Amino acid sequence: MSLWIAAGLAACMFAIFWKSRLQFSRLSHLAPGGALLPDSVLIVIPARDEAKNIGRCLDSLVGQGAAIRVVDDGSSDATSAISIQKGAEVIAAPPLLAGCFGKPSACYAGSKDVTARWLLFVDADTWYEPGFVQAVVAHAEDAKLDVISVMLDHQCRNLWESALVPYSFGVLFTGVDLESVHSIKLQQLLAFGHCILFRTEAYEFTGGHRTVLRSVVDELGVAQVVKRHRLRYEITRGEKFGHVRPGPSFLSQWRGYLRTIFTFLRLNPATLVLQYCFAVLVTLCWAPMLWWLWREGETIATWTFAVVPMLATLVWYRSPLRAILAPIAIYVFAGAVLSSLLAHLFDISGVWKGRRI
Repeated sequence: MSLWIAAGLAACMFAIFWKSRLQFSRLSHLAPGGALLPDSVLIVIPARDEAKNIGRCLDSLVGQGAAIRVVDDGSSDATSAISIQKGAEVIAAPPLLAGCFGKPSACYAGSKDVTARWLLFVDADTWYEPGFVQAVVAHAEDAKLDVISVMLDHQCRNLWESALVPYSFGVLFTGVDLESVHSIKLQQLLAFGHCILFRTEAYEFTGGHRTVLRSVVDELGVAQVVKRHRLRYEITRGEKFGHVRPGPSFLSQWRGYLRTIFTFLRLNPATLVLQYCFAVLVTLCWAPMLWWLWREGETIATWTFAVVPMLATLVWYRSPLRAILAPIAIYVFAGAVLSSLLAHLFDISGVWKGRRI
């Protein structure tokens, strides 16, 4: 009996992770674009204590044919000085109103007095290849889109990033239906906030970030507003054109997960059933199943089943060496989900960018 149950669980893990990768592969890709019209794009970069990152971001965007505006959100480091040195326009974010959050407030401040046709919001910890701005604008114009959320290449440089990022995307896309995400009639929400392009008139029509000033995960709030106003929206893969660092430490990654998980679940209850029931299934069943097989004396089956998570998630890790980290990701990610739910259930505040949330 134990062998049949283990085989069933293994088959389930393989099927779901392969299905999630297939769903992910349906996303369109950015392709090289032509020259931009003068003054057609304004890049807005909200930045708070980003002295370590802002220089690389600006170096990658200068010379791509767009104006750049950095909104300094009360930084205590050299963020503004570095931005000015790199040739960007720098403005100060207004005082933060009670109950509002820094990033959407800074984005909204940076969107005022704009004459450009396109508004491109990027995070300070991202950086880009030559031709990125031309590529994303060309894609929007060719597909007649009002909004594009660009998924960038996640540069994993430590153990925790390498373990958690591929696994979290694998779980995310188990419940994502791209037809529903892109449909103006269906309400599934998904967005990547590190890089979003808006047609300026569409941004002003919806109210843009002004409508999500109190949203802790502003990109999902923006996606909700976009659907409410029936704008043409798409998530696009841009790994060849842009990069982002998930987090320089385990603590920063953990706080990022706590910030986003509950909001995502609240806005996508149907997705919750598929994604997190699966995550719980893997978390609760894999280690106990190993113990049961070992106790039953099924030594070969035990060792075979031990590598199932690594083989099943290989489509996401893309490297056998990185896939070895899958068992770590299974339990750390489950801990993040549980912590996020408990934090919201008991109204426990956290810290993000030096502010309580």
